[in-house]
Amino acid sequence: MISLFSRLMKRLKLFLYLSTGFTIVALLNYYSFSNCGEKHMVKKEQLDSIRFILVPGAGKYYPTGSRQNYAFLGRVDSSASLWVQYPHMKLILSGYEDDRWYQEAHDLLDALVIKEFR
Repeated sequence: MISLFSRLMKRLKLFLYLSTGFTIVALLNYYSFSNCGEKHMVKKEQLDSIRFILVPGAGKYYPTGSRQNYAFLGRVDSSASLWVQYPHMKLILSGYEDDRWYQEAHDLLDALVIKEFR
């Protein structure tokens, strides 16, 4: 009976440690996104004065398969919508380049051109 009680208490203690740690991490993330995120975001009133947008590279596909990378798709969608709304902005496409086989900036450019002519 005592060993059953001690095992139960160990599991309860582990559950409390894990739930407390998860709560602390969640609160820190909420604090950093709510306070720091607003300070570093561009307001809509400032978009008319911006001349250049840097689009960081992202692999078009996930490394282990043929599915498209969601970061790549999100960057293409966001930069295309910004460029359509504010055509005075110049897009600077960047990314990793490995000779002629893997060029992230060219993949971004191709995806933006295809998106523009749809």
